[in-house]
Amino acid sequence: MNSNNYKLGRKLTLTLGIIARNLAMLFIAGVLLACASLDLVKGNSPAGVTERFYKALQKNDQDAMLDCIDPDLRVGLDPYGSIGLYGVDWIRIVLKELEERRGKKIVELTRMGYEVLDNDETTAHVRVRGRVKIVDIGLVRELQLTHRVVKKDGQWYLSSPR
Repeated sequence: MNSNNYKLGRKLTLTLGIIARNLAMLFIAGVLLACASLDLVKGNSPAGVTERFYKALQKNDQDAMLDCIDPDLRVGLDPYGSIGLYGVDWIRIVLKELEERRGKKIVELTRMGYEVLDNDETTAHVRVRGRVKIVDIGLVRELQLTHRVVKKDGQWYLSSPR
């Protein structure tokens, strides 16, 4: 084999390797983009907004939790006020407790599951199951709660537990 053929073969191999690597990177980027878009679609669903709320609860991220709650209920969330709106009290109590410990991990949630029981495209009910651990005292309990979820302006929000 002469040296010109060897050099040409080596350049061809390197070029094909670069093309293959770039195609692989494009494929991986496409898969990651598809996964991200599925998460966005999942997030704008009854189960998705419920899951986002519980993930925010675990992180003690009150802003993210409020983003998941029906905007009409947010107005009545003054922890020092008297609230007469149905469904607001549970949110107010949780937020009051969390505010005192902002940024600290309070609960650990494991084995979480979110099951849509019914959905008429304006109102849905999502059953939440999992295990809750109160970090400070190590208390572990099973959780089962059903949330009413409402759709407003194309977005799903938690309304109240049932």
